[in-house]
Amino acid sequence: MHRSIVADAAAADRRSAQLPAARLRQYQLLRRRRTRVADRSLARGAGSEKTQIARSTISTDADRVNLAFNFVDFGSPVLRDGAPIPLHCDAGNDALNGVSVDLFAGTCTSLGTGGLLLDLNPFVVHTIGYTTYGTIFQSDPPDMLQQMGEAVSARIVVPELIWIEEICGEWTLHIEVSGLDTAALNLGGSNPFALVVEDRDKNVGCFDVTNAVVGNQIPPPTHGVRRGARRGRR
Repeated sequence: MHRSIVADAAAADRRSAQLPAARLRQYQLLRRRRTRVADRSLARGAGSEKTQIARSTISTDADRVNLAFNFVDFGSPVLRDGAPIPLHCDAGNDALNGVSVDLFAGTCTSLGTGGLLLDLNPFVVHTIGYTTYGTIFQSDPPDMLQQMGEAVSARIVVPELIWIEEICGEWTLHIEVSGLDTAALNLGGSNPFALVVEDRDKNVGCFDVTNAVVGNQIPPPTHGVRRGARRGRR
């Protein structure tokens, strides 16, 4: 039999009292977000995302997309109809075991066609001291990615934070993708975009991005001989 909602709230308040001030604020935000999104198993840290699309002015297949964001996995099932359901976490809820990240034009309620589709699996896991992180590098060839010449580099970090029972895990993810033709992926326009994250258990979160930095890459400087420069002493 499940504990009462009042008992769960009291236990959560006792846990929150043990957290540092900065972490407490984030914890409270996560609790409110979890209550609001009853059918969402993944949530993004508010204000954590950074999205950049840098288009090449030299070649159609040299665009870059950079993504960075924090996210948490609440496992499956999640809260439904305001009633708590026991948290279930398994290997599929651990982003170090792989995660899918997609970027579409449009919004979560009106996704565009095409999109950048990334399957970040498997991460190579490293542990240094109390810090655990994963890295991955993919390129086409030899990997079969969306576009020939595409290269993906990603790093996922587990924050050094006090464990919170209400979530299966929390991560910071940085992704760099190069060698793209963003127009062919229907990412040739500007805001808004939709960021979709999916764990290995097929739990999905979709987040609207309205502050992406979109523009042209800065051309590399050219090196030449200055006119009038002396060639040497006589």
